[in-house]
Amino acid sequence: MENKCLIKKYLITFIKYLVIPLILAVIELFFSGYKNNIYIDILMIVTTSVTAGYTGFLLVEIVDYLRKSKFHFISFTKQSSFNSGGELINLNFEIKGSKSPGYSNIQINWDDKSVYAKWPETANPLEGDRFDKFLPNLVPQTFHLTLYPNKQYSVPLLHIKDNVITVFSGWWFAWNIGLPYGPIPIIKPTTTLRLSFNGSDLSWNKEYLVTEIIENNN
Repeated sequence: MENKCLIKKYLITFIKYLVIPLILAVIELFFSGYKNNIYIDILMIVTTSVTAGYTGFLLVEIVDYLRKSKFHFISFTKQSSFNSGGELINLNFEIKGSKSPGYSNIQINWDDKSVYAKWPETANPLEGDRFDKFLPNLVPQTFHLTLYPNKQYSVPLLHIKDNVITVFSGWWFAWNIGLPYGPIPIIKPTTTLRLSFNGSDLSWNKEYLVTEIIENNN
C-alpha cells in the first residue's frame, strides 16, 4: 500500500512539473512561430522543461522531508512509583517534524504473542480505577493516541515485580488478578521484543532483548 502511494505521488509530480510544462511550451511554440531551426527550438523546450521539472520535483521532496514526522528514540527509563507495586520500564521518544502522525499505536511482539502498549494518557481498564475490577471492554481504548509533533512521549513496555518480568499493556490488568484475558505476559530476560510504532505516514520498528531494555534504563 505504501509503495502504491509513493508511485502515485511521483507520477503526479512528474506530470505536474514536467509533462504539463512541456505540452504548454510546445503549444506556445507552434502558435508563436519558429524563431530558429525547429529542432533547436524543440531541444530548448525539452531542456527547459526537464530542468524545471527536476527542480520542482526536488523542491517538493525537500519540503516533504522537512515537514514529515519522524520517530526519534530517546531512551528507556525506570518508573518506580506504580499502584500495583514493582517497577515499569518506559520507552521514551519524540515526534519530530511539523506534521502530526495522528492516531498512533505501539505494538509489542514476542514469540507468537502480540499486544498493543497502553498509553499512559488513557484510562486504566478498571472500574473506579480499582485493580480488582477489570473491564475488558475498555482495553481497546488504551491502544491508540493522537500524537503531536515536537513533543516527547513515555510509554510503559515492561513491569517488573519480585523478579517476574511481564509485558505491560491493557490486558496486563486482567492477568494481574488472575483473569483469562489476553496473552500470558510473563517473559524471560532472553526474550526478544519486537516494537512497532504505527502512525499516519510514519512507522518505526526495532528489536531488543529484554535484558537490553532493563539494563539500559536511566
